[in-house]
Amino acid sequence: MGKKIRSWKEEESTKSPGVLIVIALVIVLISVLFKIDASIVDKKNVQIIITVPAKHSVQIVKETIKLHRLNAQCIYRLSTRQNFAQLYKYYNMKLLFINAQSFRTAFGIHDVIEKYNIDILCLNETFETASTPVTYKDWKVYSTPRKGQARGGSAILIKPNLNFVCKRKSEYELDTIEMVCLEIQDRSNKIFNLWVPYVPPEKAVLMKSLCDAVKLSKLKNLILLGDFNAKSLEWNNVKDNSHGLILEECMTENYLICVNDGQYTRRNSQSVIDLAIISENIYNEVKDCITLTHESVKSDHIAVYLDVKSEEKIEDNQTTEEIWNLKKIDWNKWKNTTKQIFSSFEYVNREKTDDLYRRFEIEFEKCMEDTIPKIAKRKLISHRHPVWWNEEVKDFKRKLNQAQRRFKSRSTPENFQILKNAESEFQEITEKAQEEWGGTFR
Repeated sequence: MGKKIRSWKEEESTKSPGVLIVIALVIVLISVLFKIDASIVDKKNVQIIITVPAKHSVQIVKETIKLHRLNAQCIYRLSTRQNFAQLYKYYNMKLLFINAQSFRTAFGIHDVIEKYNIDILCLNETFETASTPVTYKDWKVYSTPRKGQARGGSAILIKPNLNFVCKRKSEYELDTIEMVCLEIQDRSNKIFNLWVPYVPPEKAVLMKSLCDAVKLSKLKNLILLGDFNAKSLEWNNVKDNSHGLILEECMTENYLICVNDGQYTRRNSQSVIDLAIISENIYNEVKDCITLTHESVKSDHIAVYLDVKSEEKIEDNQTTEEIWNLKKIDWNKWKNTTKQIFSSFEYVNREKTDDLYRRFEIEFEKCMEDTIPKIAKRKLISHRHPVWWNEEVKDFKRKLNQAQRRFKSRSTPENFQILKNAESEFQEITEKAQEEWGGTFR
């Protein structure tokens, strides 16, 4: 049988037994957190010796979080039901590269695009001319045809979607190399820099020029997809060539990684020359890089599929946290409730401290549930700008905020006119930015 917990009191104490029981229980609660050598109750020294195991497991049952180590101040921040759920929206940027040797006659490429749900198609040797431009459905095309010839050429085709916004960066493109450079911004406003060059064989000077351009650009999140005609043992060629040695040195200096799977990229050959090269910092975001040897496309090159993972973290706007509102506590009800509950609280002989504490915690929470109301604190999401938001819009928004603060502090006719002008200018610049962004998909 158990024994009732005895309260500590002096012989001449005028405090009621119920109040002293509550005080004693609070001391037990505090003592679990840190060792107490001596406490003073009604001006009388009482020695308390409590042994607590070095480690306590935290038990989580459904949505109830049991905090087993609390000091007195933590009670004010105690929350027994917290919803920390966060929504993550995952989407992938799926790229496909192939040296098509004429995009018009690369039969089978359309089936591969549909099968792998490709977002971005990268091409070398498009064989584009003025009379036969590169087109595919309603995709946006960025191309660089070979000058004066009906062969060669590079292109990037973007499928219309709301996950990515693309902008051509002609300042990085070299006149001596057939290449296309794009800046791609995803929904989380992360920037990727995509380059699709074609480096012809036996022209090591062009490979050197490309490597110099990479070094000078100092771009982060760089993705290079192309036929480099570069052979190296590092990406599973049987021998090196001059292109490969130059490219190896470039990758070392600029922290780049080849993510090819090691399969040959030319049919009936042991060459790995169609490469996917990325910045080291986005290596963990590459979900797959596969040489599609099993897919039939009319070209002596084999397509390379690159799947880059992206995620957009969105906090649920309805996520709430229930906390105790101690300002509204009913102290008379608290006194009666604790007296009623803890008057029958028993200490079982040889009971472990952990078990005693858990039972005490359950009873203590019952008192709080009965006497302390809760308030729901709405967890606001962090603001995320729309995809068309750019630096120019940002600057005009800053000016508008300044004008609003100025008019709020001093409501003069001059400040009112400044505010009207700022609002008008901001409206014009946002409409311009939206129109430019929408023109990407026309």
